[in-house]
Amino acid sequence: MRIQRTSVNIMKVDFNQIKTTISLPDFLLELGWKIVEGSSNACPKMSNGTHTIVIKRNSQNQYTYWDVHSDNVRGRSIMDLMQEHLLEATGKMPTLREVGEILQNYINTNRITTPEKSRYDVGNTSLRPDELQFYLRQLQPYKGNYLRKRGISKESVESPVFNNTFFIREVKNLGSVYRNVCVKMYSEKGVEAISQRNEAFKGVIGGKFDCLATSNHDKSRPIDILYLGESFIDCISHYQLLHSGSNLNLVYVSTEGYIHGRTDEAVTLNP
Repeated sequence: MRIQRTSVNIMKVDFNQIKTTISLPDFLLELGWKIVEGSSNACPKMSNGTHTIVIKRNSQNQYTYWDVHSDNVRGRSIMDLMQEHLLEATGKMPTLREVGEILQNYINTNRITTPEKSRYDVGNTSLRPDELQFYLRQLQPYKGNYLRKRGISKESVESPVFNNTFFIREVKNLGSVYRNVCVKMYSEKGVEAISQRNEAFKGVIGGKFDCLATSNHDKSRPIDILYLGESFIDCISHYQLLHSGSNLNLVYVSTEGYIHGRTDEAVTLNP
């Protein structure tokens, strides 16, 4: 028997490079996905007509996404997405190795948009503890007329339900000082984000997708009513309209516009 040695060229696949070097929003646009309402360059929200996802980076600077309607699709990468795409296109589930080789070939042949060339400056929404404390130290007691101009009375702001839930953060930019109205946002770990807004801007510092802004309540007795909203200002408006001076043990929680798959879980944990 004659044995002949053969060499097999196996492509080197760098999975971390794939997850960090390929701009996921641009890649999805090439696949036919669309940018949808609620998106921003720092936190793209996209849909293919069936799934709607939000994209951010994780602590390893890798692009990740989750489906806003499914808690089961969370923290996934371009590898998972491409695997699902190929399954839908061919009817056959490729291995992650096969997916990796396809994506690595895109990188090797310069058929991708890198983060540096992308218009989408996707950031890491989580903050290190020292970064969070830096921003929390900047919060001042609420003052000003931002809420009053929106019909919110001083009595409502100082009520037991909303006392010390609104703050001011002064931001200096290009010689001007902006006074952002802020609320703290909580996860099961405590404060992890700050929602802020002014006349021309609104945004969240930190892990907005896992957090809720919450009002005060009496923890020594059962909650009578829990309200879930998308804006903490809408929450205090609702309180002022329907429950001002009430003895009910009320809880208002707000996603600050970022409804996600873990909302029910977060509501359970925060009260």
